[in-house]
Amino acid sequence: MNSTPYQITHLGHGSNLLRLGDQYFLTDPNFSPKIFLKGNRAVPPGMKPQDLPKISAIIISHACYDHLDIFSYKYFSNHTPIVCPKGVGAFIKRF
Repeated sequence: MNSTPYQITHLGHGSNLLRLGDQYFLTDPNFSPKIFLKGNRAVPPGMKPQDLPKISAIIISHACYDHLDIFSYKYFSNHTPIVCPKGVGAFIKRF
């Protein structure tokens, strides 16, 4: 990361790390070796989950199989807020 207060880092597929000042937001986290229904990833994620800064919130753009990778949520605290489209929250809470 550099000293710019606002930054977007593309991590692969639909995942992006947004830096807004001293807070970090992660969009559509997908760190799985396979993309559901698509097979193996063509390119590994641009950053390992353990190398991410502390995430202020996770943002889910839509509930599509490749943008809502439930297996990737194991890398984050249960206390990390998740912002998602209406109706998706009940699904995520089960995991």
